[in-house]
Amino acid sequence: MKITSVYILFLLALSLISCSSRKPKLTDEGILTKESMTSVLVDMHLTDALIFTHNANTKSELKLSQECYDSALFAKYDCNDSIFKNSLEYYTLNGEIKDIYDNVLDSLNKQKVLLERGEKKNQ
Repeated sequence: MKITSVYILFLLALSLISCSSRKPKLTDEGILTKESMTSVLVDMHLTDALIFTHNANTKSELKLSQECYDSALFAKYDCNDSIFKNSLEYYTLNGEIKDIYDNVLDSLNKQKVLLERGEKKNQ
């Protein structure tokens, strides 16, 4: 039963993240572009929210879920953990991470407004 709920959540998150964004582009240095980094981070935060709002019984289930979601997320963006970490380090060291996170927050806030509008229509 526990594995079934993790699997269902995995499929739900995969469908959620597959509905947004496009394949990211890499710079000549193998770093995600700012736009791609923003898209990856938006999907990553949405996925994290989905995982942590799920009432998992054990920490090991959460870790398994996180690993599954991360794998699906990186597959969606045709990148891997190393590319993501190198990109995060690059933008942090170059002082550009704040601009990227400003864009992430703008995107998440826009999605929140759209969800709230949809809920009001259904009431």
